[in-house]
Formats: sequence, structure tokens, C-alpha cells
Amino acid sequence: MLRRVTLENGLGNDQIGGCGGLPPSVLAFALGSLVTERQGDVTASAVVEQICDALVGEAPGAAKALVERLIACGISVDALYDTFIPRTAARLGELWLEDALSFTAVTLGMARLTEVFRGLSPSYMKARRPTGRDRRALFALVPGEQHALGIVVAADQFQRAGWIVQVELQASAARLEDIVQSQRFELVGLSAGSRRVLPALEATLDRLRGVAAPGTRFALGGALVRGDPELVRNLGADTDCTNVKDALYELERTD
Repeated sequence: MLRRVTLENGLGNDQIGGCGGLPPSVLAFALGSLVTERQGDVTASAVVEQICDALVGEAPGAAKALVERLIACGISVDALYDTFIPRTAARLGELWLEDALSFTAVTLGMARLTEVFRGLSPSYMKARRPTGRDRRALFALVPGEQHALGIVVAADQFQRAGWIVQVELQASAARLEDIVQSQRFELVGLSAGSRRVLPALEATLDRLRGVAAPGTRFALGGALVRGDPELVRNLGADTDCTNVKDALYELERTD
């Protein structure tokens, strides 16, 4: 497979030298040799599994080294930032729910993934696209929620798209109410990771809707929403923010 990929992409041995240690299927995906959507998704999952293994392994720098090899092989920073980091975070949560990983292992993996994310952020944000409009968004963790990586990634994606973004990771419901009442936001996004914080999500959403400026749209994200897509409709929110690119497109389309 390595020889076929090298020939198809016109790459010499010097260009795949940084890819050592990657499974053939992952390397093939990185070099763009997969030709069907189904194959691409299967191999993207293999990339996510490789990152998860590195994150919870014994070597502290293994995940960073793996990401550097993936970039050397042709996976863009945008793809890592927009797709693979969110999917990896979600997969770590799934592995915990499946009892395949302990809470301690998942916590360690998320901490290491956050370090990887922070390392990619400067390169990702260089491509910020000014819109000429002061579009404002507030992203906040539901009170009681601990997992912040997803909402920080979403905030960066919106900021890169030209939005002015405020992030609140430890605000109480009362504090969020004050912020929404005193400022005008086109979008308020709330993130919840489990059903444990569902009552807080419902209560916070109700409070913020009661004080938000007319026309403010509300988005829900996090593992809770990924596991129950109907939650957005059931709670009366406007959009699902688990896929930020889709959410941005929808906001632009309906603007």
C-alpha cells in the first residue's frame, strides 16, 4: 500500500520519511489515496483511534509526536482542528461510557489533547477571516459542567470565521444571565457533557432566553447533544452546535 500511495501522489521517499510508525491505512488517508466517502470515514476513524491510543499511553509526548507525523504526511491543521480533535474528544468519552477506559485515563487523555490543541491554535488562527460585521457570540459551559475543550474549539472556529467571541467556562447561571442581559449577542451557545447537567441546561437556557435581545439564537453542543440530537428541538433551542461548520453555514444561510 505504501508503494501504491507513493506512486499515486508523486511522492519520493524523502517526503514520507516523517510518516514512519503510522499504520498503512492511516498513512493512505493522510496522503489522500482513499477514493470513496465510506472508505474515508472508516480510515478517519482509524486516525482517531490512533490519537486516542497515544493520548492514554505511557509516553507523555506520544500524541504530540503523532500529530506532527500526521501533518508531515499531509493532514492539514484545519482538518485536525475542525474534525479530528473534536472527534477524538468525543471518542474518549465513548470509551469511558463503554468501560474501555477509566475516568483517570480519560482525564489524562483530555489534558494531553488540550495541550495538542493549544499547540495548533496559533497556526489555525492565522487564517482568521474578517467579515466587516460585528457579529457577537457567547459560548459557555452549563454550570456544573467540567469538560471545556469542545466549547473552546467551537469558539476558536467562530472567531476564525470573523465573529467576536466571549467564552465563559466557570460562570454561574446568574452571571450568564447578567452577561446576556447587558450585551447583545447574535448567538449564545451552551455546552453540556452528560445527563447529569441536563436540569442545569434546561434552567440556564430558560433564564437566558428570558433576558436575551430579540433575534438572539441559541445553540446547544457537547456530548449530551451528540448522544441525543432531538434535545435541541425538545428544549426549544435554535441549532445544534456539535458540528461547528454546519452551524456556521446555517447561521449564514438564515441571516
